Amino acid sequence: MNLCKIGLLLVTLLAPGAISQRPDYSFGNEPFELLPEYPEDLQEVKKLFETNTIPIQRVPEEYYLQPEFYPSWYGVCEKLYGEERKNYGVYGFNIYPSLITSFCKKGDTFNVSALVNTGFGVQVRTGTKINLTYNSTILDVQISGVSTDSFLLNKTFPAFELGWSKPITLSITVLENINTTVIIKNEKPSIVKDKLWRNLYGLEYSPVGSLVEEVPSLTVEVITPGQKQKSGTDEASNYNLQMVLVMMLVGMILTGVIVTCVGREK
Repeated sequence: MNLCKIGLLLVTLLAPGAISQRPDYSFGNEPFELLPEYPEDLQEVKKLFETNTIPIQRVPEEYYLQPEFYPSWYGVCEKLYGEERKNYGVYGFNIYPSLITSFCKKGDTFNVSALVNTGFGVQVRTGTKINLTYNSTILDVQISGVSTDSFLLNKTFPAFELGWSKPITLSITVLENINTTVIIKNEKPSIVKDKLWRNLYGLEYSPVGSLVEEVPSLTVEVITPGQKQKSGTDEASNYNLQMVLVMMLVGMILTGVIVTCVGREK
């Protein structure tokens, strides 16, 4: 047992309420037949990752290859894998988590851990590419874990295949104290890789769909000193303040008009 697994074991042994086996589903166990054995402490390790207690590099693949590791699974599993399935997954990758906020300052370097994966219920291997967008005058960003050229994600239907989910890491260095974002989107694979995978897998392969290319899969918010994070609450507060000032101004004008009218009557 490696140090990573020993560390996870020590933590999860202290965690109460372990779920030691996979839940029962109406569609049986066929979707999971190609996956590693369901870890006894999966739910505990899942919580550690959700709360950013451990990075994905410290989570063995037998955990993050299980669909139960992802919070969206329970809301869609019966629709996508049940006998009366009418819904299908969208070709392209998802990233979990999809939103990360980091409070830092100029000169800081921090890592962002996430999982790139095929959507649930996808019955083809998907060819895709990372579209990484950021302001290079404010940040320096290095990505590792998957190829920035093109990579292949395996099927999740009728069974989850090894390689349907892969870890990535963004190493981000802050160059200026300016709020900014890093965004990852889907992009079609290179022509060379696309042709290779079409020849290898035929109808069991598809490049990423155009519908998902413009939708961010991951947004990293970088918040620096001296700049507040803009939010709907801030905008609402500004709007309310403006309305109060307008109403005060209107009140002063009306008061002036009333006083003038009363003076004239006298």
